[in-house]
Amino acid sequence: MPSKSDIVSVIVPVYNTALYLPDCLDSVLNQTYPYFEIICIDDGSTDDSAKILSDFAKVDKRIHFYSQKNAGVSAARNFGIQKAKGKYICFLDSDDIYHPQFLEIMVRAITSLQADMVWCHLQSFTNGAEPPFPFFEKPKIIFEKNPFDCLLRNKDLPQSVTTNKLYRKDLISSTKFDKGISIAEDYYIWCYKICHQAKNGGYIPIALYYNRIRSNSATQVGDPKKWLDGHLKCIEILNDYYTNYSLPKSTKRLIKKRLTHLCLKQIIKKIASLDMDLKEKYQRIYADKVKILLKKGYISYGVINIKNKLKLWLFCHRRQKH
Repeated sequence: MPSKSDIVSVIVPVYNTALYLPDCLDSVLNQTYPYFEIICIDDGSTDDSAKILSDFAKVDKRIHFYSQKNAGVSAARNFGIQKAKGKYICFLDSDDIYHPQFLEIMVRAITSLQADMVWCHLQSFTNGAEPPFPFFEKPKIIFEKNPFDCLLRNKDLPQSVTTNKLYRKDLISSTKFDKGISIAEDYYIWCYKICHQAKNGGYIPIALYYNRIRSNSATQVGDPKKWLDGHLKCIEILNDYYTNYSLPKSTKRLIKKRLTHLCLKQIIKKIASLDMDLKEKYQRIYADKVKILLKKGYISYGVINIKNKLKLWLFCHRRQKH
């Protein structure tokens, strides 16, 4: 059973989320599990976020407030890990919220399984709509002998995000978030590395983390080029990372399949969703880049079904209007 020694450090990077920050912090303070600290890092906000954090920290000593010049969410998370005193660490985006039993259930799972990490389901909700908080008496906990294999076989993004998980601090303390990549670094590069390093894990198949969907969030808006380049870089970094390890042939195939699906979903599908002028512009640019990924063997036609093979081939070879 969890005890006072099983302290959780909740790391909350903050940037211009004053509208949502009180709900975020209250969702941690109202947890049924009492043994935690909240490490809040304001990343150079220009709204009232810093004042809200300061006011909350004055009221509850479990909240530790730090400020830094704007350096991005990866730098803020790295700083939070450095400051964390807990045996376990989790991450909470400052516009999202926890289910009131998030820490209780996650800590119970990681301690009972003696696992390196555990994860739960993530549920999205529309800004302005209060999500339901059902009470879970004895939720099911599924032991996973190989979190990395589990990650590779599961196509759902909630499996590969950073925030719906609880980690042993000694598992993640030496793996830094890459400050040079602002798109997809956390849920593709960092999370994949951590799952590969974990000896075992556990899955709680219920929603305990609530992700707020808002039109002006970092993942909803922005420069298409930044998004596309970020995901191309993820494919290259992950391929290079895993070539340094002796992995079974079946695992290597799963990695290539996952990277190919990443290309289909985050590059080809993204370009297809753009307005016509932008679509033609970016397809011209990125068709050649995707061909290079195929030539280098980072992605492959041989690991996807016929429908996706056709999508990939058409993207690379469709004739452009002049």
